[in-house]
Amino acid sequence: MSRKYFKKKHTKVGARPGTLVIAKDSPPPRITSMHYSASGHRTTSVDSVEELREGFSENEVTWIDIQGLGDRSIMRKLGTIFSFHPLLLEDIVNVPQRPKSEPYEDQLLVIVAWLAWTMRTRRGIQESTWNKSAW
Repeated sequence: MSRKYFKKKHTKVGARPGTLVIAKDSPPPRITSMHYSASGHRTTSVDSVEELREGFSENEVTWIDIQGLGDRSIMRKLGTIFSFHPLLLEDIVNVPQRPKSEPYEDQLLVIVAWLAWTMRTRRGIQESTWNKSAW
């Protein structure tokens, strides 16, 4: 496997906890929200982070898929909208992380790693997910 997928990015010595370090070659975020309920599901492509505030319903489970971490301002907006603890957000953008589960007040961060195999390539991927008990 190529080492570039597993190269750890480090914050500068003396950086404040919660500092977002995003690799220069990170692709821009593509955001999709998926809503599941007893009656069905719907998938929506999200053009701006602000749209995420409007898409929630108490009768649905919502999964937000963000592919690409290349825009620090979008990641900060997500942190503000969902009241992410600064260290939780730092763990999400600093990939790769070891698999772990960490509680933060009323949130739970779960990071897992998985492999994506195709006929030509194989690579490691990090999945970060969180759960908030009350909106």
